[in-house]
Amino acid sequence: MTLNELYLHSKVELQKAAIEDFEFESVVLIRHFFHLTHNEWLSKRNEAASPLLTAPFLKAVEERTTHRPLQYILGSWEFMGLEIAVGEGVLIPRDDTEVLVRTVSEWLADKEDADGLDLCAGSGAISLGLSSLHPDLRMTAIEISSTAFSFLVENLDSYAEYDIVPVQGDIFDEELIHSFTGTFDFIASNPPYIESDELPTLQEEVQREPHLALDGGKDGLLFYHEIVAKWKNCLKPGGLLAFEIGETQADSVTNILKEHGFFSIAVHKDLAGLNRVVSGIKT
Repeated sequence: MTLNELYLHSKVELQKAAIEDFEFESVVLIRHFFHLTHNEWLSKRNEAASPLLTAPFLKAVEERTTHRPLQYILGSWEFMGLEIAVGEGVLIPRDDTEVLVRTVSEWLADKEDADGLDLCAGSGAISLGLSSLHPDLRMTAIEISSTAFSFLVENLDSYAEYDIVPVQGDIFDEELIHSFTGTFDFIASNPPYIESDELPTLQEEVQREPHLALDGGKDGLLFYHEIVAKWKNCLKPGGLLAFEIGETQADSVTNILKEHGFFSIAVHKDLAGLNRVVSGIKT
């Protein structure tokens, strides 16, 4: 079979499986498994496909028809130009999270010698994204899940030029929190924020991601309350706390920050115009 015939086969199978972006994903799969750049795919699509590479490609197409996330099949996903290793047990980096990284980066523009904390760090995408923009930054990344932590360590090892310390721990652990009192210039977090009752209604692919990284409690606000209350003393005066949020949570998260004395609270929108990040400054 030619590469184009394999591509057409993938399109048909993914469309039958109700994969929304079946054309795009077919191109991504064929380029990945046949090691093709975009231009090589365009110029070589009518050439015969290597039988050695065809088998894993067809297996991947079959896996995708079961709605296993594309990113898990590929084993990595790009975030802000960085290749982030992912797989079952870790949250997939999303473009929306770049809003959080950019918000913190703008705040850091006139800062030097800064220490930052990434809570619920997952794959490490936030720490790595910030470090790629600010190479002299010192980061601590905390993650509780042993599976996600293994991906975090793998990703930090891949970008060893950045000063990021991984910590496996529970962000509700009072002893852990106390050990960082007054340490950080900023805290960035993309915590679980989906309401527990909504989890069964999520897209099938999202339901394959770890519920530990999605479930924000009954109202989706559990982690915002806990992080603000318990970690604010780990911020230096004038330090920034910035959260990724669900699109309907801006007012609630703003009020939580206000209740704990934060000021200059701002809501930041994503490219779709939806509320995506809330930030505030510690008094």
